[in-house]
Amino acid sequence: MNDAAAMHEGKTIEAAATLDGRAWLEPALQALRLRLERRILWLRSSLADDGLRSYGEQVVSDARADWLLRGSGGAAQETFLRSDPAAIALTEHLQRAEREAAGVRQALLDAGTPAPVDVLGRIFGLSPLEQALLVMALAPRVDAAFEQLYGYAHDRLSVVHATQHLAEALLAPDVRPLDIRRALLPESPLRRFRLIEQQALPGRVDMSLLAPIMLDERMADFLLGLNYLDPGAAEYLDPVAPALPAPCHLPLLRPLVSALGDDSRPAVDLVGEPRSGRRGFAAALAAEAGMTLVRLRLERLPAELARRLAQLRRIEREAALLRLAVFVDAASADGGESNRATALEDVLERLEAFAIVASGQPVHSQRPIRYVHLPKPDAASRRALWRQALSAATSEADESEVRSLAAHFDLDSTEILQIAREAAAADGTSGERILWQVA
Repeated sequence: MNDAAAMHEGKTIEAAATLDGRAWLEPALQALRLRLERRILWLRSSLADDGLRSYGEQVVSDARADWLLRGSGGAAQETFLRSDPAAIALTEHLQRAEREAAGVRQALLDAGTPAPVDVLGRIFGLSPLEQALLVMALAPRVDAAFEQLYGYAHDRLSVVHATQHLAEALLAPDVRPLDIRRALLPESPLRRFRLIEQQALPGRVDMSLLAPIMLDERMADFLLGLNYLDPGAAEYLDPVAPALPAPCHLPLLRPLVSALGDDSRPAVDLVGEPRSGRRGFAAALAAEAGMTLVRLRLERLPAELARRLAQLRRIEREAALLRLAVFVDAASADGGESNRATALEDVLERLEAFAIVASGQPVHSQRPIRYVHLPKPDAASRRALWRQALSAATSEADESEVRSLAAHFDLDSTEILQIAREAAAADGTSGERILWQVA
């Protein structure tokens, strides 16, 4: 079973770039605990005279109202952190902890086994701030104590998740609030690629400072060292059956891979007749690029634009995390030819992933596409495909039979491989008769 098939069977595939998914995490969480401790020290100091503080958010006392009017953080908190002896000591401890955490991550990088958060940073171009927000969102998924600590640090026991407000409070004075807001914008990498989920609070139509910053199960698992295809994306992606490139097409392969290295959004349209070997060439192209080929089922994508865009972004994320090349058969979508073309063009223009299209006529798109015209395999290529398939299935290939099969049947490499396997597995009759019967 290939990687794509294994993923669709629900099996996990360990992230190739991580050795110990959690080796980096405890130092990072310890630094986060120290930031929470500083915040809690500030809250206790500034609300020491509030006799009703134990009632939490149920009561706004006079002392709390005065505190809120003076500012519940910001400049007042920064002044406290710079002047209070206990806060100064905590800051020094925090700086040592963050140096230790950075040292662990650097050691993993040097060993060629980067921490998952650094893998995400490289793939999606995340800043140190964006990586810190991921750690903040992950913490309650690793240690339930962070839920209570987050509630305490918010001074709202019902708010137990990471928020923009919490990030501003914990990261001050090192990070400006505007930079945190920028990192959480809809088109930022964190939200653009669904690395985090942020939704408005119930009853609100806009994002507030207390809107949850959450990780879905897929991203939480990735940060812990588990890499597998998101079931939500698997609904739209199918594994591609094994296929071989026709020998007559191989001279086109490496120059194309080399040229694609210059493309910011690589896309290839393999133009040819049915059974011209487009799927085999696509599989070889993906393998040459060090990727796994999966097929996108256009007809399964939601018709409604917002839902379709959300799923395409999920697919983009999976393609990046698992190094997937996305194969699209232009003739596979349901509906009329005009609807099919429109759907394909829309997907090509929106999908930020390596896309390989198989079409009968060149597909037009605003996205730059490299067109490769594939002629149907010649007689020598058809014989070579039969020879390879039979050798792989039975360890022997009679040359006269290979020539007869190649001359008689017009099949692509996927069908030839399937026939060879089925014939090799058949019992009770001569292999030659079964092979011709299956073909």
